[in-house]
Amino acid sequence: MFEIFIGGWSNSKSVIRKNRSKPDVTEAETPAILDANEFRGFWIRWNDGALSVGKEGEHSAFMTCNDPEIAMINHFGVCTGWGASGEWLIEGQLINLIRPVKNTKIMKIKLADI
Repeated sequence: MFEIFIGGWSNSKSVIRKNRSKPDVTEAETPAILDANEFRGFWIRWNDGALSVGKEGEHSAFMTCNDPEIAMINHFGVCTGWGASGEWLIEGQLINLIRPVKNTKIMKIKLADI
């Protein structure tokens, strides 16, 4: 299992963690990457043993992890970190991967650290 933390540690850094274990496999300083007053978009890609995370509208990733187990990713989950609140909206090709939940509209990924 790979975990991606965006804007953790009081909105100061982002990390990729494997199997809920430390040390983190990848870490990036990302001060103020989230904003409680606006939604920010991000993309996550995985293929050929690489897991990359970037900002919407930017081609280059701000975090990348290389591991042969990445090719076996077939599920994902989304949550807001402990002690924080936020909203998530999912859009794009992910809609085909998510089973609809009654009375829930899933439109696009937006993050807010409130």
